[in-house]
Amino acid sequence: MTLDEIRDFISTETGVSKVKLKGKTRIYEDLKIDGSDAFELLKSFEQKFKVDMTGFEYSSYFAPEGIDILGAFMRIFRKKRG
Repeated sequence: MTLDEIRDFISTETGVSKVKLKGKTRIYEDLKIDGSDAFELLKSFEQKFKVDMTGFEYSSYFAPEGIDILGAFMRIFRKKRG
């Protein structure tokens, strides 16, 4: 798989322009994809590119579905301090 193939896939799945997708683009931080949307994206990626994601700790990178008020507050607070 090449970066262009991955960019095509992400663009098709998310609607994000390929121009905005770089090698270091992050799903949550840059594309704001989280919860079940991120889970579905990664499942589709796994199937399309035949990648074994067994052992991938989804919860270490993405929040569960729903509103994370404490997380949102902490991100705002960190931005003001940093």
